[in-house]
Amino acid sequence: MLRKAARKCIPLSIRKRIRKLLRPSGSAAEGKSGVQAGKQYQLKNHYTVVSAVYNMELYLDDYFESILGQTCNTSNIFFVLVDDGSTDRSAEIIQKWSDRHPGQITYLCQENAGPGAARNRGLQEVTTEWVTFIDSDDKVAPNYFEEVDRSIAGHPRAVMETCRLFYWHMIDNRLQKESLIMRHFNKGKNMYYAVGDEQMPPVFFMNATFFKTDLIRRHELSIDERLRPNFEDGKFLAQYLLSAEEGLVGYLDKAHYYYRKRADQSSLIDRSWEDPRKYLLVPKLGYLEILQYAQEKLGYVPLNIQKTILQDLSWFFKELENQPAHCRKIGTPEEQKDFLNSLYEIFSFISLDALFSMPGAFLAFRRKAGIAKTFMGQEPPFMLCKLKRLNPTRRQILVETFDPNVSFFFDGSKATPLEVKRADVELCSTPFYHRYEIWLEYPKGAQLFSYRMPTGVEVRLDIREKKTFGRSISMSQLVKLFTKDWNQYPQSSRNTWLFMDRDTQADDNAEHLYRYVMKNHPEQDIAFALRSSSKDWKRLKSEGFNLVDFGSPQFDEQLKGASMILSSQADEYVYSYFGDNFFDSKDFVFLQHGIIMNDLSSWLNGFIPSLMLTTTPQETSHLASDGAPYIYTPRQIALTGLPRHDSLIEKRRDHTNSPERSTLLVIPTWRRYLSGGRVGPSSTMKLSPTFASSEYKETWEDLLQSEHLKAFAEKQGLQIVFHPHPNVLPYLEAGKMSVPPYVETAGSDTRSFQDYVAEASVCITDYSSAALDASLAGIPVVYYQFDKEKFFGGEHGLERGYFDFERDGFGPVTYNPEQCLAALETLASQDFAVGAPYSERAAATFTMADGRCCERAYEAIRKL
Repeated sequence: MLRKAARKCIPLSIRKRIRKLLRPSGSAAEGKSGVQAGKQYQLKNHYTVVSAVYNMELYLDDYFESILGQTCNTSNIFFVLVDDGSTDRSAEIIQKWSDRHPGQITYLCQENAGPGAARNRGLQEVTTEWVTFIDSDDKVAPNYFEEVDRSIAGHPRAVMETCRLFYWHMIDNRLQKESLIMRHFNKGKNMYYAVGDEQMPPVFFMNATFFKTDLIRRHELSIDERLRPNFEDGKFLAQYLLSAEEGLVGYLDKAHYYYRKRADQSSLIDRSWEDPRKYLLVPKLGYLEILQYAQEKLGYVPLNIQKTILQDLSWFFKELENQPAHCRKIGTPEEQKDFLNSLYEIFSFISLDALFSMPGAFLAFRRKAGIAKTFMGQEPPFMLCKLKRLNPTRRQILVETFDPNVSFFFDGSKATPLEVKRADVELCSTPFYHRYEIWLEYPKGAQLFSYRMPTGVEVRLDIREKKTFGRSISMSQLVKLFTKDWNQYPQSSRNTWLFMDRDTQADDNAEHLYRYVMKNHPEQDIAFALRSSSKDWKRLKSEGFNLVDFGSPQFDEQLKGASMILSSQADEYVYSYFGDNFFDSKDFVFLQHGIIMNDLSSWLNGFIPSLMLTTTPQETSHLASDGAPYIYTPRQIALTGLPRHDSLIEKRRDHTNSPERSTLLVIPTWRRYLSGGRVGPSSTMKLSPTFASSEYKETWEDLLQSEHLKAFAEKQGLQIVFHPHPNVLPYLEAGKMSVPPYVETAGSDTRSFQDYVAEASVCITDYSSAALDASLAGIPVVYYQFDKEKFFGGEHGLERGYFDFERDGFGPVTYNPEQCLAALETLASQDFAVGAPYSERAAATFTMADGRCCERAYEAIRKL
């Protein structure tokens, strides 16, 4: 009998419900598991599945059903399950399956020591020729073992078989069949490589790989138990392949492994970026020891081993560059320096050929150039330029390069740039590389565009990451390649401007600028995109807006024919609706949703607007100054103020002259780490299961339900108004967050946001740029930043920018409810007047608050 582990009590009804929810549907699981009568295939080899088990009661039935429900006779499949200190019903469930399959399941139990130690313990019990390490929360396709066995039987010299892994997303029970890390699998066809073939693709997943047990024993291989929180798989696989002297390695495309991605992101891999050991142990004990092992064993490091290290390292650069908050997860500045020193050591084993042969999907050229110069002390073997924008009408092109010494020529004449912007990129406070954005104007009738460096190093031009041209390209070919498919989007002769806020909601800068143009420039052909189901549709229709239903065939035609898109949103469903180079065929004006205070470059650098509106001199400098992290040049920035501020100023003045009511306005911003996936091309997001138990939800709920806040509002004659972020509204509607009846909830009605701000006597926010509207209107603000460290810790997708709330903010900063309420009391004692130093800060910041924002925005856009 199996030893029963101690467990936390979970009612049986709830456990059954959870299992049902987590069990994949037929579409996601590619067919149901289950032993079928009259199966034909008989396994010719014997296999042992070694699995670590830690609190897997929700998943073990799926695991066993998928393996013991194969399309083959499963009597040749054995299990060694090592319980790594579970406190749930895992042992009980394993016992149930052991009773049903006597002699096939071995159960071992140990104190919690990690999955590596559990796998090593299980390996000691293996007696079969082949072993694999399926994770106990994962599944395999019904034909998994049959496909593996057929391959082994057909290739007697095989020493390793690795299978195609699909990510199984539990949040929507979806199989992600295509992934960057599995790109080397040949759709529908198995591939085989000889051991030692340096072109062999990297393999990272022990759980989806089969090994020869005797090879492991002969070379005394084991999983490195010191290596946490990940890459123990990668290290074991590399050492296994380096130890194999001959034989074949199979990549099996039809044997599918389903890697469970839990909805709550609670797996070790999901949490690994939060673990300092990933930065301090994995490079040293993982990458560096593999490279040293290869060098000692062979006298050199094979190319495929170098590429394995480079591929895994590539995620570090994506995670850390220009993201100080993520770098702080490593630890102290000394520990960050230790991480950088490990990189220097690692790259002493990497060749330039290996580095620059890596696919750009893993390592973009700019990062390769940065690695070569910073960590290898070498110059890139060539320099790459990227054609970013081209406007045939204006005869202007935007080129990005990574060396300031590149010169450009039209028909042999050196071009003088219209504008050059340098964007700096750092890694853990250390200079990494620079991006140079260069605007050029080409002469009418120009025939040849060329580029070179004084050192003679070849310069190549990349066009759409599909073709590169060394030294020169004809202008006709350059224009033809960049404008490919533009004929699908013929612009109408009417020069139509298409405005849009969110697809589901208006009342932002697009609506306000549209209204200005409609009233003051009727000669301009304009349309406004919005879903007809939006609460704002009827209101705008009655006002005379030329509305087009977002997502409809009419919208598609309007979008194709528009010459300009003007939007307060910078998401792909707006600027890349058709998913191709459609965006480049139009002028895109980013009207902004608010005033940028933080560093959003990791997000905003993903697209290039023709023009972007700003509101304050500080924001403009943050975006356009040389050395800033943004790749936007000054000619792409216009300091105009936000169009919606004109309406706000007018409404605030009217309210001050004749107040109908006064409110306490609560306007928190969103947290990106609470977002579910996007629902198609839309601003609508799926509900996240983590929201209900989040600190964000509980803290704002507690504040709104506070008896002290209620008493304060009653004493001051204020109506409490909660204006949630649009992403919070679905949770309110679904009952995932509760607001007391005496609190008015805004956002679901047709009133303008400006109306709510204009009638506020005081505003409570956390970090919302919408609160700057209140400060611009002269309304006192209290910042309630209960999760400051987490908000600026990298999970929200932004970094601290030029704006410091304590130094530059327009009200007191508080960190707990007591401080927040005390700040409100202080403001009430001052009749809610904005006093020093906040009034002086506002005067120096909001220089565009004169009611002419729409006018300036229109003129800046016309200049395009």
